Amino acid sequence: MTHDRQRMLAPVAAMMLCFGPLGTTLAQSERVKQLKTETAALDKSVYAAEEQAQRHETAFIRLWDAMRHGDTLKALLAFEFGELVVPEPREHGTFDWGMSTIRELRLTGESHTYSRETLKEKLAALADAGWRLEQGEFHHSKCEPARGEEPARSVVAFEFYLKQTRDGRRVIVRGDLAVQWKPANANEAPVPARIQPTNVRIFERAELTPFLTLPPIETADVAPGRNQQISPLIVYDLNGDGLSEIILGGCNTVLVNQGKGNWSKTDFLAHGFRQMFEAGIIADFNNDGRPDFIGADQKERKLRLFQSNGRGEFLTESTVCADVELHKQKTISNTEIEGNTNKEMNIVQ
Repeated sequence: MTHDRQRMLAPVAAMMLCFGPLGTTLAQSERVKQLKTETAALDKSVYAAEEQAQRHETAFIRLWDAMRHGDTLKALLAFEFGELVVPEPREHGTFDWGMSTIRELRLTGESHTYSRETLKEKLAALADAGWRLEQGEFHHSKCEPARGEEPARSVVAFEFYLKQTRDGRRVIVRGDLAVQWKPANANEAPVPARIQPTNVRIFERAELTPFLTLPPIETADVAPGRNQQISPLIVYDLNGDGLSEIILGGCNTVLVNQGKGNWSKTDFLAHGFRQMFEAGIIADFNNDGRPDFIGADQKERKLRLFQSNGRGEFLTESTVCADVELHKQKTISNTEIEGNTNKEMNIVQ
């Protein structure tokens, strides 16, 4: 039996011996003790390096858990270590990917050594200046066990996402931490003696993010007294001004885009449905250069075509456009299957 297999089966064998149908005998008890002894011996020999790696990664796992479930700054301030050696960042280059210019920096400047107390002061100053750590993570990539007088060493990959709350800057810091551990016996939790970031790349975007969070849209506010169903929810430039409207088909309402996050509301269909199916589609189905809408009433169950006047309004009566009766909620899409300018409609139910 291989060491791996023996180690895996030892707990199972112990359970079978202890809880078998004949109960525990003296011989079985002795066998359980033997399996435990053999497992402990394997942990100290074959699996010694893995055991040490698991012990040493505990410090960063606990730090990561504390950052995820509480105050990230408080978690970092409570982390125990000897010294942290950090080189100063230097400009490395820029990227222009069409959205905003991104600077890259690398830690190639003069090194500074921080104790826990001086790091606390540095982190507190950064927090007071508006910096917030929004997300961070650690992964124990490599561990070299202690050998004689040589201390244990690790490489811990890390990644931080930071935000400057005052001017909107965002920073990503990723790299490795070269960790030298303090000597510790088997009953002590290992503590980093020295930490030095390596292979660090810092990406900074000076401009604001391309998407901003706007207040939620509540149908009870925009369509009081109407059906509170939203679907079909469609985004489309109905009036050709280059700004997309938000169509809340279920409550027969259009939020007309006025630009810069401002909206006005109006009716969607002048002669609409009592209760619309949750699927609908807007496209130019009759090749007149203006958007049309196809949807169905849940009671009638027939697909109807509504034509717009090109100014974002659907004022005329609808016409049945397909000999199809709907029975379930659908997904409706359009394409040009035959390669011409005519729009084909696909219905999935």
